[in-house]
Amino acid sequence: MIKLLALFALLVGCARAECALRAQLTLPDYSALQDAAGSLDLAVSCDSPLEQTTLVLLAPGAQLSADHLLLTLPSLTPALYDPRLPRNDAVQVTLISAGPLLGGVRLSGSQTLRFVVKAARNQWVATGFYSLPLTFSLGQSLP
Repeated sequence: MIKLLALFALLVGCARAECALRAQLTLPDYSALQDAAGSLDLAVSCDSPLEQTTLVLLAPGAQLSADHLLLTLPSLTPALYDPRLPRNDAVQVTLISAGPLLGGVRLSGSQTLRFVVKAARNQWVATGFYSLPLTFSLGQSLP
């Protein structure tokens, strides 16, 4: 079983004092025998229901497929592997419908966005921890 507990290192910035961002990832241990699915919850809390802000995601190496983000999480653990077998030091995950975050999503008031996180089966990788730093930021909405 592979621990995807350290999946994302979230750096949260807030350009304005009126809104704040809290991120929470829920994902079970991964096994190559079955798909793993969880969620990424982004809670935006604003002082006023009329407050407008833009939520932007910076994801190094992310690939866009329709509205989904494909992410490659490299291993944080030195691999112990059989040299006769192919080596894979990364796990692929998909953030379902999260593509618009790359360009910025305009929000009004407090709300929570939930994105499904999936890791497909048959990714044969070494046991360990896999991680990818993502940066979420809140900024002033453009007219």
